[in-house]
Amino acid sequence: MRAFLTTLLLLTATPAFAQQEALPGLGGELGLTAVPGYALSDGDDVFQTIAVLDVDAIDSGADLGSLHMFKFAPEAPNSLKAHLIGRFSSDLGALHGDLVGAIKVDGRTWFRLRLGETNEWYRYDLHLDAILQYMQPKEVGTGDAIAFLAAFDKANGG
Repeated sequence: MRAFLTTLLLLTATPAFAQQEALPGLGGELGLTAVPGYALSDGDDVFQTIAVLDVDAIDSGADLGSLHMFKFAPEAPNSLKAHLIGRFSSDLGALHGDLVGAIKVDGRTWFRLRLGETNEWYRYDLHLDAILQYMQPKEVGTGDAIAFLAAFDKANGG
C-alpha cells in the first residue's frame, strides 16, 4: 500500500514540478526555478567583474594555481561591501580559527586559510577595489606562492 501511495504521489506531483517556470532575469540565467510564495528578483550589483585567472610560472611552466578577482561595482552598497571585505580579510580568523594566518608579503597583509588540498590567500586591494583570492595547490611550496603574491602586488601597485 505504501508503495502504491508513493507512486501515486510521484505521478501527480511530477507534472506540477515540470510546469514551474524559470525565474526571469538573473534568476533564469542561473537556472533557478520560481519558489511558490516568494519573489526572487535581481538584487544590488555587488560585483562588477568576477574573474578566474590561471597562474603559471613562465620559466618552469609550473602550475601555481589560480587567482580569483572579485571587483566591486561602483554602486555596490557600502555596508555589504564592508562586510565582504571583512569576511575575506580581518574576520577570516574568527570564522576559521587557527587555520588562518596573517602573513606580510612585501608590506601587504595576506590572510592565508590552510585547507586539505589548497591554501587560500585573501586580501582586499584598494587600488583595484577588489577582493583577491589566490588558490595555492598543496603541491606548490609556500615560497613559490609568496614569490607570486609579491610579484603580483608589485606589478599591480596595490
